Amino acid sequence: MYHDAMLNYGQALLRRCLATLFSLALIVASPSSFAGESVGDVLFATGNTTVVRQGETQSLLEGFAVMEGDRMETGRDSHVHLRLVDGALLSLRSESALTVERYRYTPANPDASEALLTLHRGVARSISGEIGARHPEGFRLDTPVAAIGIRGTDFSALSEQDLARVGVLEGSVLMSPFSAGCRAGESRRCNGDALPLSGDAVGAMLEVVTGDTRARLVFDELHPDSVRPPHPSEGELKSHQPAGFLSFNREYRPLRGEGAESYEESVQQAKLFLGSSQLMMDAYQAGEQYPDLQPQDAGLMDERRITWGRWEHLESDDPTAQQRERISQLAYQGYRYAGLNDAFGLLQRLDGDGQRLNDSLQGRASFRLNAYEAYIKRGVQLETALISHPSLLVDFEAQRFASRLDVHADSLPGPVTVVGAGSLRDGYLREDTGSPSWMEGVLSPDGREAGLLFQHQVANGVDAVGATHWIGKD
Repeated sequence: MYHDAMLNYGQALLRRCLATLFSLALIVASPSSFAGESVGDVLFATGNTTVVRQGETQSLLEGFAVMEGDRMETGRDSHVHLRLVDGALLSLRSESALTVERYRYTPANPDASEALLTLHRGVARSISGEIGARHPEGFRLDTPVAAIGIRGTDFSALSEQDLARVGVLEGSVLMSPFSAGCRAGESRRCNGDALPLSGDAVGAMLEVVTGDTRARLVFDELHPDSVRPPHPSEGELKSHQPAGFLSFNREYRPLRGEGAESYEESVQQAKLFLGSSQLMMDAYQAGEQYPDLQPQDAGLMDERRITWGRWEHLESDDPTAQQRERISQLAYQGYRYAGLNDAFGLLQRLDGDGQRLNDSLQGRASFRLNAYEAYIKRGVQLETALISHPSLLVDFEAQRFASRLDVHADSLPGPVTVVGAGSLRDGYLREDTGSPSWMEGVLSPDGREAGLLFQHQVANGVDAVGATHWIGKD
């Protein structure tokens, strides 16, 4: 009996020991300190390159799988090139440190994708992937003093403890110093106090120094590419983007969804959207008051706080368009970013309390079109267009807006009805995901002025684009 008890005890002890050994084997066999899904891989590494993951440091070599939370560091004459899961490319140059805070790519739901990188020091070059092309609002690069947002872009950034700079090769960026409205580590682009910079502004950079309340344009020799020159292999980075990748270029369309394939389909999309809300139906009906082609400047206001500039690379058939100020010029004069589309940047001059809307604004406001610039865009070619049936309604109680206007051009078989609706938040107008037309705009703090950009895909490769200025009706 004693023998049987001891035998049973021995068997139980053996089972516990085997279970413990098996558990330990699993722990040793699985990289527990490196758990999680890969968000990218190392394409190229040279020199002294390391990664710190959950307190452990190891060499960063070609083929290494990068995870969220990884902090990568390079020594003198050392470089790392990464390819991320959405096809984005990243180059970390010598004597630099960068952390992949978050990188979540959801192809089935682009608006849920997000990417947050922190450049602690040194220089990094970023070439946008699918997140930058489909949901640029979800990408941010933080530095110790500022946040850099994108509109699908190829840029290089310099980060020091008290200074950040960014230069653009292609596309455009937005730079914001950290403030109550733009906090480090947030998963969204900072729009409110952002200053834009386009790759067409050759030689220009954006800079933020500790204590700045907004970024500034600078033109000097302290370019990120001069401070930390690229490795010769960096020129081959784009060859590593996967086949079929939706790269950002000057043909990028910010429209959500596929857009219309033909003129007839674009007309049908507008008709279907009219019944989406009472505010949208009312905006459409309000536009019926102005059936005639509208003057490009009605002269309802002499001095505007909201204006726009046009991207410099676009070629217009309007001979007077070349005389108008460009986005980079307006930014240099103290205007701040309020919206972007493929042709224009909407900018606002700040007065007094900044962008905060007057708390007394209530009910529904109707706006009259004061000025506009509109085109039919094919590639970089712009054909002048005119507008009829304009209306803009803002419901301050519901924090909503709706707009309608018809676009006319010689090359179109008929007018294109542009309709859209969306939210009013902190003075900014942003269209809903389901709107057939992309819209982005801003209200002046007193609610008397509004600026609204629109873009509507008329057919494959053909867009109606425009910038508009409105005055509130008394």
